[in-house]
Amino acid sequence: VPTEATTYTVIVTNTSTCTAIATVDVNVEGSPSITDPTANDYIWTGGASINWDNKYNWVTYDSENSKYVQAANYPNATTHNVFVEQYGSGEGCIHNWTTANQTISVNNVTLGENAAVNVSNDKTLSVSGNVTLGTDASLSADGTVEFAGTAVQTISGEGTLIFNNVTFNN
Repeated sequence: VPTEATTYTVIVTNTSTCTAIATVDVNVEGSPSITDPTANDYIWTGGASINWDNKYNWVTYDSENSKYVQAANYPNATTHNVFVEQYGSGEGCIHNWTTANQTISVNNVTLGENAAVNVSNDKTLSVSGNVTLGTDASLSADGTVEFAGTAVQTISGEGTLIFNNVTFNN
């Protein structure tokens, strides 16, 4: 995932073995607007699909090199902080996940302005930290949202919460 303007060389060969070489300039639409990112931060790009469990929809912060890089996997650990916002070419919307693992576990969830996460039927989003909702953001669940922290958890911001099932286990 480029984090600054980059030029790529493209080589195309057709079935007649003719080759064309061209350069392509890639303009990056900016870096995610995360304050003080950490190595456990996952930022939604939505560049591949609307599925949570597609690693190509996420970037992570490489604290050693101070830049964002393609995620090695999708966020699914109680140490992972999740940020969903309008960034890159994708939409700030997550509508489902296809993984056989019915539960996705994360630490903090931050939804930026107009971002949306919908937990689909028969799935669970387990949050061990806090939930922050930006203006017109929404966290909805046809499935279940579970608050599973070991301390007091906070839901804050200006967005909307719509739950069919919500569980508090803290």
